[in-house]
Amino acid sequence: MVDSIINFLNQGWVGISIGIIVAFISIKHSNKKPIPVYQKHSFNILKKDELELSSNIHIFYNEKEVDNLTKTQIIFWNNGSDTLKIEDIVEDDKLLLKFSAHSTILSSKIIKTSRDINKSYIQTSTTNKNIAYFGFDYLDENDGMTFEIVHTDLSPYPEVHGTFKGIPQGIQDLGKVDMRKTICNNIIQCILKNIKLQLIIMPVFGLLILIIGLYPHLLEKINNVNKTINDMVISSEFINIFLIILGFMYLIIPLIILMFNRKRFPKSLIINEE
Repeated sequence: MVDSIINFLNQGWVGISIGIIVAFISIKHSNKKPIPVYQKHSFNILKKDELELSSNIHIFYNEKEVDNLTKTQIIFWNNGSDTLKIEDIVEDDKLLLKFSAHSTILSSKIIKTSRDINKSYIQTSTTNKNIAYFGFDYLDENDGMTFEIVHTDLSPYPEVHGTFKGIPQGIQDLGKVDMRKTICNNIIQCILKNIKLQLIIMPVFGLLILIIGLYPHLLEKINNVNKTINDMVISSEFINIFLIILGFMYLIIPLIILMFNRKRFPKSLIINEE
């Protein structure tokens, strides 16, 4: 059996796969830099045109008449391993959220922070009602904040502006995120709704297949295994190799997907919505 393991590891594609994974992990941990990123979520509260209301009916928010009302959440954080500092922000291109020119920000606030010591803030511009400035003292790795903006723009999401010194790629948009809780009635349903959980379970399944391929005689100790299948696995070198390869693929591929998968915002910034 030791010979089988050695022969398996001596195959070129196995060594290449392991080498790529090790190299990726090494580069990822050695490349120390701050990475400003954000994700976004929105909920439309009101669209007057869709309500088919009489022209005599007027809707107000804080004494201001509105035809459209949307609540937008922006989760901003440092996805890098180095500190993001206030002095890194370019003076001529400050951090801000900008909606369409015809729209108005009715309220803007921080509803969640990773740490109060970061001194995060957001403030609607006094001259441009479609702009809100934001900032912080510093953000260590996974430090950040969640903004909530209520506005009248038909577009749910603002443009995120701002330039940091030494970060030419700028602020990265990691896309939309669903802030709603996942509801499931049983374990199977929870697994089917959670892709990340599936990717975690697959390597475990792959490891079991790999062990059976490397040590087929373990099946003799499992009373519920059909004897015909047991004899076939033990007697067939081809099937053993097949199980080893299959188990290796089930083990490695989900791990690669998890490593390259777009990161979700830190758990410290989660806002639960029903």
